[in-house]
Amino acid sequence: MASTWEIQARKARNILQQSIPKQWMVPASKLPPATQLNVVDFPRTSGILTDKELAITEMSATALVEGMGKGKLSAEEVIVAFLKRSVMGHQLLNFATEFMAENAISRAKELDMYYKGTGKLVGPLHGIPISVKEHIGIKDLTLNGGYAAWVDDIATEDALLLQCLEKAGAVFHVRTNQPQSLMHICCSNNLTGTTLNPYNRLLTPGGSSGGEGASMGFKCAPLGIGTDIGGSIRCPAAFCNGYGFRPTARRNPTSGLKAPEPGQESILGVVGPLSSQSIEDLGLFQRAVLDQEPWDIETSLVPVPWKNVRPTNDMTVAIMWDDGCVRPHPPVLRALKHAQKKLQGIGIKVVDWEPYKHGHGWDIISSLYFPDAAASQRALIAQTGEPILPLTEWAFQYSRAAPLTVGEGWELNYQRDIYRDEYHALMKSRGVDFILCPAYVGVAPVLGESHYWNYTAIWNILDQPAVVFPSGLNVDSQLDAVDKSYQPRTAVDEREWKKYAPERYTGAPIGLQLLDFDCIGGANGEAMTEHYALDLTTALRPLLLPDETLLFVQDAVGLYEGKYKVANYQNGHAYLTSHRVCYVAVDEPRKYCVAIDLKEIDRAEYQAGFWKSSAKVIIYPKPPKNIDGPRGSGASPSRSQPLRTQLAGAQSPLPQTSTPSYTPPTKPVNATWVCPICSFSNPVPSNFDPSTATNSTPIPPCLACGIKPPFTTILKAAIAAATSRESPAITPSTSQIGRGTPPEGTGPTSTLNGSGSVMCSRCTFLNHPSLLECEICGASLSTANALRGPDNQDRSESPAPFFEEGNIRNTDVSDHIKLSFRGGGEKIFLERLKGALVQRKWLLYNAPPAPQQPSQSKPTSSPDPTGVSTGLNTPTQTRSPGVGIAGLERRGLEARKNNELVIGNAFEDLEALMASAKQIVALAETLARESGMASDETSAETSAVLSESAAALGMVTTKDMLGSSAGNLYLSELSRNLAEYLTDDRKGILQKEGGIMSLIDLWAVFNRSRNGVELVSPSDFQRAAELWEKLRLPVRLRRFKSGLLVVQKYDWSDEKTLRQLQDWMADLRQVPPSEPVPWDWRLFGQPVTAQEAAQRFGWSVGVAAEELEMAEDKGIFCREEGIEGLKFWTNFITFDPTPANPNGLAISTLEI
Repeated sequence: MASTWEIQARKARNILQQSIPKQWMVPASKLPPATQLNVVDFPRTSGILTDKELAITEMSATALVEGMGKGKLSAEEVIVAFLKRSVMGHQLLNFATEFMAENAISRAKELDMYYKGTGKLVGPLHGIPISVKEHIGIKDLTLNGGYAAWVDDIATEDALLLQCLEKAGAVFHVRTNQPQSLMHICCSNNLTGTTLNPYNRLLTPGGSSGGEGASMGFKCAPLGIGTDIGGSIRCPAAFCNGYGFRPTARRNPTSGLKAPEPGQESILGVVGPLSSQSIEDLGLFQRAVLDQEPWDIETSLVPVPWKNVRPTNDMTVAIMWDDGCVRPHPPVLRALKHAQKKLQGIGIKVVDWEPYKHGHGWDIISSLYFPDAAASQRALIAQTGEPILPLTEWAFQYSRAAPLTVGEGWELNYQRDIYRDEYHALMKSRGVDFILCPAYVGVAPVLGESHYWNYTAIWNILDQPAVVFPSGLNVDSQLDAVDKSYQPRTAVDEREWKKYAPERYTGAPIGLQLLDFDCIGGANGEAMTEHYALDLTTALRPLLLPDETLLFVQDAVGLYEGKYKVANYQNGHAYLTSHRVCYVAVDEPRKYCVAIDLKEIDRAEYQAGFWKSSAKVIIYPKPPKNIDGPRGSGASPSRSQPLRTQLAGAQSPLPQTSTPSYTPPTKPVNATWVCPICSFSNPVPSNFDPSTATNSTPIPPCLACGIKPPFTTILKAAIAAATSRESPAITPSTSQIGRGTPPEGTGPTSTLNGSGSVMCSRCTFLNHPSLLECEICGASLSTANALRGPDNQDRSESPAPFFEEGNIRNTDVSDHIKLSFRGGGEKIFLERLKGALVQRKWLLYNAPPAPQQPSQSKPTSSPDPTGVSTGLNTPTQTRSPGVGIAGLERRGLEARKNNELVIGNAFEDLEALMASAKQIVALAETLARESGMASDETSAETSAVLSESAAALGMVTTKDMLGSSAGNLYLSELSRNLAEYLTDDRKGILQKEGGIMSLIDLWAVFNRSRNGVELVSPSDFQRAAELWEKLRLPVRLRRFKSGLLVVQKYDWSDEKTLRQLQDWMADLRQVPPSEPVPWDWRLFGQPVTAQEAAQRFGWSVGVAAEELEMAEDKGIFCREEGIEGLKFWTNFITFDPTPANPNGLAISTLEI
């Protein structure tokens, strides 16, 4: 009698066999023999498919959509062609679990009818065949996930991802195979058997989306859907010469997928696309899904649209040649060298990447894969008695012997998050945009031999988006010979290295993997907004832009969107710079950080605290332009969306509406600019808006000489005219224009009584006249009735706030943000914010010198040093001819007077002063040198000049930049400042010092770099350094046994130092000494001193002495004290210095 699992397996095979379209099956006599390993070309050589069907099945999804959009192809003929190729592929590779031919053809016919009736496509994936991994639910079909126990399970509805794809026009025609447990980098189960690789049928197609890999390799579909928790999309794509994309977690919807351990969130699985033809198709897939905003249904998803990234060569790609644990096989290394040459050939900067604790990362993720020690998986398998396959048992052995306790799970999650932060900080500190690395230790492994997958799993624990692509190369036995000189580092390395022999992998394609650390899994879509996630420094502070300066920092700040708190943004730091307002949360700062450019801010207001409500600063973005028309090409994306749709990483409690607000027309700019060539006064174009103008804005030439002026010349003229324009008196009826002022005839909704108070029409409370909203009920004091449509019912009796989401002029749901200052500092923040908005340094920092005003015999207005008129429409006066010597003298006198005016007023022009900050500092330094201020006896004037210049350039963190809780905040910001100073590649202080330096040396160097600006005391300096570990910064403080405090990189260890010292001593056994010695230097080497160690590694002498003594304490070195001083030798008491292998000395376990 058959066992339960065999009965279930027979059911699964019957479902498959009954679903295969028999009319398209290839007779066995026409199939290639089993000895033919590569079957990729069989569709072309067999003659079974027509020429048009071959052409269709070898087109990308993008090209197919274009062809159907032009009417050259029908959806029906496309799906039939791919079904025929899929049946052929299944006969050769066994990649399918079920065909859906009838439903697919019916769906294609519906799409064709729609196109014929409307002339339009249903969506961006109109008629595109997509293969689907079996454990992704399709309504009324089985959902077994590779387990015999689940064969009878039926999906009650389509997975949310499939619903989105179907709305976009996709057609699902075949379901694909997966391994038992979904945890193999192979594809074999007890239900439908083993899937093969089309490039070599002795090799695996990968897993767990192995059926998808085979489907892509044989071109059974232009797009496929897989899942990935350790490489299950990327390995199949790499093994089968396809493309695969692993997005970040919570990017694509996963509801409707079947898998054991539902609710396991330590390492999240993701769902993503595979493509058989092009990387552009991956973007097409992602855009089709995310444009439908699936986060409105699956609320755990990140509500971020698909981003658009413009191609550029201005990037740095780091190549990881090895993960430090297992060396890649020769074909993979050849492909990396090939890619390096190609990248450098098109001008992209390529550097090497040293892996960071990949072994540690694997220890964490392998423990988190099965928190219950794989008990749930084993129980599923035991239900039917099906045998556990070898690779299933291999995967289970990575789990711990007993289920994780709650505390152990917490600790692993904590270590995971620390590791993510450290790795990302390392990427930023090295200035790397992408990492190029292997997708696997080799090419597709032999069936049953896929044991090591940390080249992909490491990016799952780091949760970074990754794409796999073909290198264009295949294994070549002559080019990829075995490196017989390589000595494996560990048992795992040896196991994987011994598997390699080029003849075992004949014809296998070589895939590579690319990581992007600056995106949230998005490319090739719409850019999100002007409110964006921040780039942080290694010290978790905003990475300043060129010429950007830090103005103020305040901790204990919360973020509001309108009246509502934004989750995960309630305890953080607010940074005000000359260009931006930045917010960085204390918990998970790299995940919860956001910024808004000052150029996007219209105004800022103060809201006083009351009782338990903290004081707040309200920031209003600039109103949208072109409300009634389409958005212009130069418009900012943020101005077409409410602020709540723009906060990166924040989920808003408000409904997602897109109602623009009302904006009054702006007055035309009335100003003139002076041509720097011929000094002719020209009018500034009336449509020139200095707030939105860019370098690409059309600029008319000079009316006199015909030469176009610099962009900044017109920009300064327009700004000066706008700031000098007199504003009309503000009255209650006009002060609220732009905030919903009632039009004529509607009447106000609030009453201004004799005492000056404003009565709310809803609750009759008397409010202060400066308030915009009622203090009691929240109703608008100026616009409530005006915004109410004619059909709305009167709700004056209701105390609830009045919302009109459908009204285009609704302002009750305000599009603004609030910064809640729970620790004080709001007034200073607001004051400096307003100053930064006036200074507009983001516009003027690169402005040219002010042009000279042309001399006029009878000026009609006072001269303007910037070359701009006062804004009055006065006719230009003619110049005096100035003939002869008298004329020359008169011109010289006018020029001197004009220069005096320019110089005098320039120092009153704060904008020009800020724009010339660098030049002012350079001038101050020059004056200091010439006047003797730079001598050892520093004067008060010198300190003042240097303090102001350094603060202007944002070079230091000083106490005047901090808020009320100055003590703790000063130390934490100083700690971050120090970490940046040590680890930033531009300064490279710690790198220059060999990765370690004493705290005393750092104190001296750091204070010297501050140019005498608020020197840091030794006590504050040490207390700030002690905060590095608490703040999770990439440096740490270490104390030697002598008491010496040193600074090291966070990942530096004694073991790494010992390896460096041992390698050095081994090198000395290869180099003859400068003078004859009475011992065998080839065997015993040479002694070293602290001075020599300092010179060798770039350490200070004191640090070198401590490190050598540490090596002595560890038993690696022994000392020699003599008249020549202290020297250190390799400790041969614990070593066997045999000449057979002098380089292979290892640390003995013998304790002395």
